[in-house]
Amino acid sequence: MTPRTLFLLQGNGPLLNRGCEAILRSTVSLLREEFGPCRFINSPSSRIHPKRYDEVDRDITHFLPYKKWSVLGFTSRVMRRFFGRSDKHFERCIPRAAATLVLGGDNLSLDYGNPSGLFLQNRLTLKHGKPLILWGASIGPFAKDPQFERFAAEELKKTSLICARESETISYLATIGVTENVRSVSDPAFVLEPQVVHNDPELSSLDEPCIGLSLSSLFDRYWSREPSLLDASTEWISSVVRKNDLPVFLIPHVVYPQRNDHAFMKQIVDKLGALKSRVKLLGPQYNAQQLKWIISQVTVFAGARTHSTIAALSSHVPTISIGYSMKARGLNEDIFGHCDWLISLNDLCGDLLAGRIGQLLAGAPQVRKHLTEIMPAYKAKARQAAKYVREVIDAGM
Repeated sequence: MTPRTLFLLQGNGPLLNRGCEAILRSTVSLLREEFGPCRFINSPSSRIHPKRYDEVDRDITHFLPYKKWSVLGFTSRVMRRFFGRSDKHFERCIPRAAATLVLGGDNLSLDYGNPSGLFLQNRLTLKHGKPLILWGASIGPFAKDPQFERFAAEELKKTSLICARESETISYLATIGVTENVRSVSDPAFVLEPQVVHNDPELSSLDEPCIGLSLSSLFDRYWSREPSLLDASTEWISSVVRKNDLPVFLIPHVVYPQRNDHAFMKQIVDKLGALKSRVKLLGPQYNAQQLKWIISQVTVFAGARTHSTIAALSSHVPTISIGYSMKARGLNEDIFGHCDWLISLNDLCGDLLAGRIGQLLAGAPQVRKHLTEIMPAYKAKARQAAKYVREVIDAGM
């Protein structure tokens, strides 16, 4: 029997982040399309998993080498004490693997703090002479920290392959001298297969035209003005309801305890008063494939979580991105050739969101036609990423 190719999947987030789940499911699917019945060892960045994904053979949580006296460093040492030196478990798997794929989308940015630990983690694979692949990634920018930017540039140049999922990343990498190992792809989640949800009373009104909307609890990282984020978010949704005739579905896309979009939007619904009757908040129980199907049923969609918008765009649903980082800009430029359907969080207000949704409803047939025409080629770019992986692996043999 021919041994199955083994891949290490490193750095993805918890499955209760449905975007991370979409990345994992799609990555497994794409690699199996290209390599046949291969095997996977998953090294997620968190243990907040309800269960191991069935298509993965083994989970190894890898605790990052944070600075000794930082809060994260203390936490990492405690976790190592209780759960063992998982970096050693991970390293033992490297010699048997064809390659390590670094998942997670935008982990290598400053959006979630300094990612130096991730770069140090990446060195383990290169130390053993195995291909290191940044898979479906948005990277940087690191210009706010010039010293770190120089370090990151050198680390990125050592990487075997960078599969960049949008043009803003490619442009930025070029400014720091990282070009030779960069390939343009699309996010793996564009090829995620939807799963129809049958006979669910919570979804009965999806048969009628409606607006899908997904706000993010992550906004609090970037919100520092008055009114409070909760009051501002309530005003955004109130304006959408008042100025558009369609009912609104609130669709949570991340539901783990520290970042629970369902709990965040539940607080908003509780403040809507009489408008509450025209708003439906979906529960947290739907997986990534089910959410993609649900989102595919709405008339137009506006979302803050990148993978909620990917679910919509790949289903040909006219979509507004509420952006707080460069990845949303790159995605919109690549798909539409402009950023008319992108609203920066810094500019967001109720009148703007409601007005832009009204414009999107008016232009929905043309936008849907454009997405229908462009999406086959866009999904092909996701499949091409797996072929780039094969090229790197074959070149090392």
